[in-house]
Amino acid sequence: MKINTFFATLQQRMRAMIIFSIMTFLVVSLFSLWNIKEFHSHRQHIENSSLQLQNNLQQNFNASRILGDIHSNLRLYMQSADPDVLATIRKDTETLQDLLPKDMPVTLVHLREIIETLAIRMNSLRENNKQIIKAQLAVSNALLIIQRKVAPALFSEIYPLSRDVMIQHQQIYVSSIITGQINEIRKGQLDTQLLITGVEDKFTRLIEKTPKNHHKLIKDLQDGFYWLDEASTTVAAIRITTLETEQEIVDAVDSLKIAIAENSLNRNEESVVLTEEGLSMAKENILFLISILAVLSILLIITSLITNRNMVHPLVNFVGLLRNLGRMMTGQRKQSYTDDEHLQQLSQFIDARRDEIGEVAMAMREVLTGLQDISFFRKTIEADETTAEIYTRLARVFINKLGLDTFVFYEKLSGQASMQHVYSHPPELGQEMPEFNVADTCRAKRTGDIINSFDDPVICPIFPFHDSLEHYCIPMLVGGHVIGVIQLMFSKDISPEEKRALGNKISKAKNYIAETLPVLQSKHLARELEEMATKDQLTGLFNRRFLEASLDQLVAGVRRRGTTLGILMADLDYFKKVNDTYGHDAGDDVLKQFAALLKNAVRDADLVIRFGGEEFIIILMDCEKDKAGEISEKIRMDIEKYKFQASGNTIQKTTSIGVSEFPAHATQGIWEAIKFADVALYKAKENGRNRTEVFNAEMWERSGY
Repeated sequence: MKINTFFATLQQRMRAMIIFSIMTFLVVSLFSLWNIKEFHSHRQHIENSSLQLQNNLQQNFNASRILGDIHSNLRLYMQSADPDVLATIRKDTETLQDLLPKDMPVTLVHLREIIETLAIRMNSLRENNKQIIKAQLAVSNALLIIQRKVAPALFSEIYPLSRDVMIQHQQIYVSSIITGQINEIRKGQLDTQLLITGVEDKFTRLIEKTPKNHHKLIKDLQDGFYWLDEASTTVAAIRITTLETEQEIVDAVDSLKIAIAENSLNRNEESVVLTEEGLSMAKENILFLISILAVLSILLIITSLITNRNMVHPLVNFVGLLRNLGRMMTGQRKQSYTDDEHLQQLSQFIDARRDEIGEVAMAMREVLTGLQDISFFRKTIEADETTAEIYTRLARVFINKLGLDTFVFYEKLSGQASMQHVYSHPPELGQEMPEFNVADTCRAKRTGDIINSFDDPVICPIFPFHDSLEHYCIPMLVGGHVIGVIQLMFSKDISPEEKRALGNKISKAKNYIAETLPVLQSKHLARELEEMATKDQLTGLFNRRFLEASLDQLVAGVRRRGTTLGILMADLDYFKKVNDTYGHDAGDDVLKQFAALLKNAVRDADLVIRFGGEEFIIILMDCEKDKAGEISEKIRMDIEKYKFQASGNTIQKTTSIGVSEFPAHATQGIWEAIKFADVALYKAKENGRNRTEVFNAEMWERSGY
């Protein structure tokens, strides 16, 4: 069957199936409209009722919460008589007016009246409390006058009596207030009356045996107690009425709470009725839906039989034509795109088919060839040792395979703020490109998005060739971080056909870049791990592990060249005092500056190594014999003159240095020479510090080290 005839027949059958499906859909839809309309109407009614119920319940909840606040604030007001608390209670009652349902039997008018009555009685209570204080003050003043005017013997009788009465009265008064119970207040009222009555009898007996000229003084004191009795009785009566008013308010609040609860229950019952109606309607609709699904299932079975006979069988023949292509792709994947035999078979198939299927096979061959090339490229760069080799190999692909001849590679190293140029073609192009001392100056690096001048000619203001070249910047994005940017450049004078071909080249370049990124990232991580293992994190110098790993190579080079290694073991004198006096942060600052001084004092070829703590080793490469001591002394003098800056303080430190040379001082190897430098260092410490000691045989008397 010709492909065109096949597709024409397939289209006719598909058209017939579509018409049949549309007719079936219309019949079912018309049959469902009435039921859907009824269900929608009923559902809308339930939703409206539910919304109304929800609003009502929310209002009842808010009202209950406010009633609880009124109850709490009422207790607080009874204790403190604070006007602000009263204002809050009044405001809450106003808010309740808007929240309570209009059909609720209990109104707020009575509650407000009781609250205002309570406010009046609390004000009266406050004023009468002042009378008690005034009465107590009057008693105190009368006692002072009596003390000045009567005989001490008489005052010694009057004062204890008055003091005891005042103390007992205060205890009764405070006790009745603390309990807050009406019966306790009444008992306190009675106790006060009995107390004053008792003191009245005692004062009457005192007057009988007191000179007449002092009778008025005692009478004034007695009147003060009468005043205190009257004020206490009044306050007790007012407090009783206040507590009764408080109870009325509590009862009114409880009544409102009960009414709100009953209203919520009624609304819940309405909601249950509505829900049952909705469930009944949903049940009817489910039964109807099941019926429709049964009808549709029967129609689907009939349609499947027709489709199988009229459409699937012809498609099997077409799939058979594609099966070989699928096997070829599977074979390529299993063999990692290295089996050329499959590509040869695919080419023969293309030559045999001069129709649309042949065109599909040709496109598949291009895809397979591209995948084969990319896979080979990935394996090749995985074997490269450095990122420079990877960039060079990627550049060759751009030039030789993709025809891209103008580009620049930039790389941002971990821990650095800048982004550096690592490769360009042609090579002289790199000298004309901008430097990125701050990596985020590059828009592609900062945003992580592709930046090109085709869409916006001036999108990159720092691009130096706006007049002659277009640019296309691809960020190298790994794990959410941009590790570099590849900038491709093209002439502005290109035809539309060349521009379309350029899009294909850029797409392929992105594929190669995508394969390159994981390998670049692994190289970066390997380099960072190596540096972490061999470098001291505080000073940036090599550490003892690096020394142990590289000593054999250093010794082999020295012996091959017949030269000398100078070994300096340096230690800061009294370094512990820095930590103890200024803190460990200051100590770290001093160590970093000390390391920088040692590094700057020697050549780039020499090695400065932090051996541990404040102890450093300097390896002088190819040092003249007997010159290590002179170099050591110069370093010591530089340290002595230097003023360390740490935590805002200027610190003067000195160093002691032990010196040895290899192979002059050692017979058993380089570690013996290092040990001898350490011995010389300790000799410098023993001899007073801030000095250089060169190792000699007298310092070491043992047979081994």
